[in-house]
Amino acid sequence: MTPCLSGWLFWGDGMRASAFAHDMLQELQSAGRSSSNPYGLLPHVRLVTGVSGGPVTAAHFGYTGPKGMNGYRDKFLVKDAEKYMFNSAYNPVTIARGLSGGANGRKTFGRFLDETLFHGATFGDLARKSDIITWINASDVANRTSFLFSPETFDALCSDLSKLPLSEAVAASAAFPLVFSPICARGPHQCL
Repeated sequence: MTPCLSGWLFWGDGMRASAFAHDMLQELQSAGRSSSNPYGLLPHVRLVTGVSGGPVTAAHFGYTGPKGMNGYRDKFLVKDAEKYMFNSAYNPVTIARGLSGGANGRKTFGRFLDETLFHGATFGDLARKSDIITWINASDVANRTSFLFSPETFDALCSDLSKLPLSEAVAASAAFPLVFSPICARGPHQCL
């Protein structure tokens, strides 16, 4: 009998959420592992989704599949992401950036994600490489609603999700007022 694992949701709380999601995937890998099946139940996962810190692991797993589990901890979880970010409450630049929309954004956390995990991969690359459905969720704080990075959402925005880097969607999901600046999605016809 083949197990049916429809999907996993990984939720927030920053790096702890990423670590928890990784631990859950490791447990699925351990379950049913054998010499002929080194990935356990992981090949049966068809959907991953997350919000806040969870999408880092969800997007990485969605993009790399079970084989990507090896090394994820060393590539991301034990790295010093803060060296890429403005995080000192005593630095006037950090305070000014925080008050003007967010101290960190595409060029800080997004860059860290690209350099350590995604290497410029886009949603188009994800669709071509993997059969795991990967939903990244963010919060539209201005409208108090959720935002799903999906082809349907981007079609409604007159934009093309396949060209968006995974790192930008993950950074948008992790956005927290003052600490991270919002990631703005705009279509070619400005239909927002």
